[in-house]
Amino acid sequence: MSRLLLKLEQLKLCRASLLYNVYLCHSSSSLKNFYFRASDKFSNLVDSAKMPKEPKASNELRHIRMRAKAVNNKPKPTPNEICLHVLGNGGPGNPRCLYMFTDHARYIFNCGEGTQRLAHEHKMKLAKLEHVFFTYKSWENIGGLPGLSLTIQDIGVPEITLHGPPNIEEIYDMTKGFMVTKNLQIVSRNHKHGSFTDNCMTVHYVPIYSSVTASSRKTDMENSYDNDHVISLGDGSSHQQNNYCESLDSVNPEQVKKRQKTEAVLENEDISVAYICKLHNKAGTLILEKCVEHGVPAGPLLGELKKGNNVTLPNGKVVKSTDVVTPEEIGPVFIVVECPSEHFVDSLVNNKEFQAHQVTASSDENLAMLVVHFTPSDVMAHPKYQDWLLKFSGSCIHLVLNSSSPSLSSIAVHRVQHMLNILHPEIFSLLKQNSDVTSSVMNGIEHSVLAIPAESLMKFYLRPRKGLDRENVIQLDASSYVQEAYNSPGLEECVKELATKLNHFPNVNKQEGNEYPEVVFLGTGSSIPSKVRNVTSILVNISPQKSILLDCGEGTRGQILRYYGIEEGNSILRQISCIFVSHLHADHHLGLIEVLKARNLAFIQQGERNSPVDLLAPKQIIHWLQNYHSRYEPVLHLFRLVPNFLLTHNNGTLPKEVYQDLINRLNLQELSTVPVKHCKSAFGVTLTPVSGKKLVYSGDTMPCEGLIEAGLDCGLLIHEATMEDELEEEAKIKTHSTTSQAIKVGANMRADFTLLTHFSQRYAKVPLFNDNFHNTVGCAFDNMKVRPCDLPILPLLLPSLKCLFHEHYEEMQEKTAKRQRRNRAPQTP
Repeated sequence: MSRLLLKLEQLKLCRASLLYNVYLCHSSSSLKNFYFRASDKFSNLVDSAKMPKEPKASNELRHIRMRAKAVNNKPKPTPNEICLHVLGNGGPGNPRCLYMFTDHARYIFNCGEGTQRLAHEHKMKLAKLEHVFFTYKSWENIGGLPGLSLTIQDIGVPEITLHGPPNIEEIYDMTKGFMVTKNLQIVSRNHKHGSFTDNCMTVHYVPIYSSVTASSRKTDMENSYDNDHVISLGDGSSHQQNNYCESLDSVNPEQVKKRQKTEAVLENEDISVAYICKLHNKAGTLILEKCVEHGVPAGPLLGELKKGNNVTLPNGKVVKSTDVVTPEEIGPVFIVVECPSEHFVDSLVNNKEFQAHQVTASSDENLAMLVVHFTPSDVMAHPKYQDWLLKFSGSCIHLVLNSSSPSLSSIAVHRVQHMLNILHPEIFSLLKQNSDVTSSVMNGIEHSVLAIPAESLMKFYLRPRKGLDRENVIQLDASSYVQEAYNSPGLEECVKELATKLNHFPNVNKQEGNEYPEVVFLGTGSSIPSKVRNVTSILVNISPQKSILLDCGEGTRGQILRYYGIEEGNSILRQISCIFVSHLHADHHLGLIEVLKARNLAFIQQGERNSPVDLLAPKQIIHWLQNYHSRYEPVLHLFRLVPNFLLTHNNGTLPKEVYQDLINRLNLQELSTVPVKHCKSAFGVTLTPVSGKKLVYSGDTMPCEGLIEAGLDCGLLIHEATMEDELEEEAKIKTHSTTSQAIKVGANMRADFTLLTHFSQRYAKVPLFNDNFHNTVGCAFDNMKVRPCDLPILPLLLPSLKCLFHEHYEEMQEKTAKRQRRNRAPQTP
């Protein structure tokens, strides 16, 4: 197998060298198109040969669930327990997600970026998820769906139903280029279906329409382009975003059809969908004591009484069902609604379907018990919206999930940061709770309206009718986290020893010119986010005024706000001048749209004009962004795309004046990309600040000679180290590096320091260290900030890290030992 992979790698490199040189020597459009087509076709062939097999466990789980569903096709009983959980309250950096729990199934309303991470932390199982309801087609609502879909597919969920505006399922078509969900059956339903019913409830879809016409929206989208928003193609010309899309269409004729399809979406009405949810009535239960009192014998008569039928006993006595059965429990009504902007308010307040559940209801049982608002605060403050709120009964609770909600959503990230802070308060500074966020949504709302800003893990019990429950709302307990850390055997001695060693660096933090580039790790995990490690994203502050983002995994914006706080975090967003995307795997770029939108909003709130960010990425990313732009909301004006291959080390084709303009904007001396050994169009990057040594980022890759050559004598190498050394064969199959391989790359590169990142989530807290770790090697953590002057400190932390996470570390060592014993055991013929 390894020989085959080696031969494939050699063929791949030969192909790249041959075709790329042809491309460089000829500028004709036909030869460029030949390069693109041949390159992609060959890469697909090679990549498919290396792709790991689908996990056996997920296949087995999927088949088990499908068989169980086929065999047990009886209608499920009405659930005894139904509860709404606020998973993500929409506060700063938080997803928007309402999680509905029943005895038999799970539902969620909206699925913002970061939903799966919070679900994992708060043990809200996704294995029983069957339905996702969307109120509006915006990234705030759908940003977490791609990652969530991959996760539930991996745990064997066979089917999921999407409810919402028309064509919500098209996101799967849009993401085909970088995620595969072939084993997850997607069913879609929209407002034209009228309603949905299962054993739990009946949901009526209520469309809410924008007053802005389709033609006006199309004009606005076209006007979102600006003459300054151009991308350089490397042939001496510049094109606006839409012209660039057309140039890509000429490469792939199928893209023309896709663009025509997406442009047709603009002609559809702009719709938000509200949901009126009526829980089914729950039949009464037998009171056995009463049955005994009335002399009812065991047997079929009990069943008849439970069904509501009166029965006659053998002695002629008639027993009424109402004598021995509790009354039927009436199912309450709750409503979920979003007015994305004031353009939807008139349609909302004039819709007569809501009147049946307001004070004009025909009976008390039809009164809405709860209204969940995903509506923005400024829209909720609209006088017409306020009047609409007052039409609900005084007992109705209004739960608000929007940006005015508190920002605290995770305990795990704060717990681990308090522990690491013990080791070094500057490298591991405490995170911001953003407690200064006030619930401005309350301003202007009538006191008679019970409007409550949602808090993470707040519950609302619909059955039994216990209503609002704040018992499990997230609260931090810093002292307990510190105490938990010191309960680790030997930590106190390790910390004292570390402090003694750090005294040898008394002035290291005060050396002038040794503070930048400043590197803040926002995500250091691979594949999927975990409680402790988010997926990949690294913020490089070139100077106090200029920043570059290296990869942008899901949840990146939330990480920025947790690390810096809201005000400083928005300042950081404004100073991000460049975003580098190494390759198009979902864990490296699904946070991009959220960052682009948040950055634009940060400029607007500051009263400044947005300067589009330079997006260095594989050329194929434009298909995803253009589709999103056409089908959802304008984003193309928020960036200038420079395809990574135009900046290739020693072979870049970006015109000299364009390149010079780019590095001047970024305050760099040099910037280049490096094709690496991972997947099609995977790149590393090197960048050299105006003052300072070269920084190299590997992206995802096996050990790569091209990267070593481009990064020779760098000041800092940030290299992926996905797996431990014992898993070298698995790392090779998945085209990743082991820790020792990454360290060796740093040595061959003559890097001053090597910092390891992108750890498999099996190493959730800390990776396995080995004898190859030395005094110029460090380990990255989420929310870790390092400057050049901090790098010598990082190796000194390793003994304390082992001690701090001793249980996790010992467990990993035991798993490794078991694996070694298993591999040494004689194979049964």
